Amino acid sequence: MHTSIPLSQSSLSEFCHIYYSQDGWYLIYHNVSQVVACANRDRTGVLEMSRRLGFLTGEEPEVMLDAHVQAAFIVGVPFSKSGGHDFRANNITHSVSNLGATMLKHRLTPPPDEVYSLHRKLSGAFLACIKIGAVVPCREILFQVYEQYNFSDHHSDVASSAG
Repeated sequence: MHTSIPLSQSSLSEFCHIYYSQDGWYLIYHNVSQVVACANRDRTGVLEMSRRLGFLTGEEPEVMLDAHVQAAFIVGVPFSKSGGHDFRANNITHSVSNLGATMLKHRLTPPPDEVYSLHRKLSGAFLACIKIGAVVPCREILFQVYEQYNFSDHHSDVASSAG
């Protein structure tokens, strides 16, 4: 049994708004840009946003960069295609955790403090969607959230990679 979650009932907008109101436009812009890069499997974009957000120093070995990008692409799967994403179709949390040992061994800097609560919320949302068998229009929600904010000159950069 699947539960279809209409766009208007999703809490992703609220989730991003809470994060936005606590940490300002810079973090919300770069986090949304990061999700877009993940969704579009844009390795260069993932690495650039990861450096800007403080996930990477720029001195990591290639094995760390590969694991980081693979984890990002896995997290981006629900946002990669238009239409509903069936969260029971793949196990995102298990797939990412398989890369954990590599990232722990080769990480040069811990993730930024403000990201921990964001990741817990996203993980919780994914797990809840898996549990109830939700089918969610994640890509549409992502770009609805993105379009709610004025990112000045940066707006066209991310919007142009929205496929």
